[in-house]
Amino acid sequence: EKITNFLNLFHNYMNMQVKNISDLKCNIPDFDNFSKDIIKYKHIIDSGRLSEWYCSILFELKLSDKYNELFDAVDKEGSKVEIKQRKVFNQAIPAGMVIDLSRISYVLLVELNNLLLPKRIYKINVEYITPLPNGRVSFKKSFQENKFELLFQEG
Repeated sequence: EKITNFLNLFHNYMNMQVKNISDLKCNIPDFDNFSKDIIKYKHIIDSGRLSEWYCSILFELKLSDKYNELFDAVDKEGSKVEIKQRKVFNQAIPAGMVIDLSRISYVLLVELNNLLLPKRIYKINVEYITPLPNGRVSFKKSFQENKFELLFQEG
């Protein structure tokens, strides 16, 4: 049984493909002009909505209504997803993000580079997210214990 479990995990790992910028370019018409416009207007772009949009086209998510405060998207299996982002170029450690873990199955954590393009996107199941006071959460334990999936890597 242990060998079977190991082989199944190994098979899943080998079939798992981490997406990259070429996957994004395939889904955005005229990507070069798109990325130039992001740079030009990055001071007024809602990076949270932009991250949700990236995830929707990369992972075939159906985004929820803009004003829905319960979750951001639904995946192909019907699981509810919260999408959070942080900008990695400013080196700031984000404060605990507010998430109602009882309403979702997992979080997609999007790290944006200085051009507001995805650098990395992680999938973290709710059971590996630590609740904090006031509805905030921490992903620290998830990363310390490698309880995440890397779905997108720049480059």
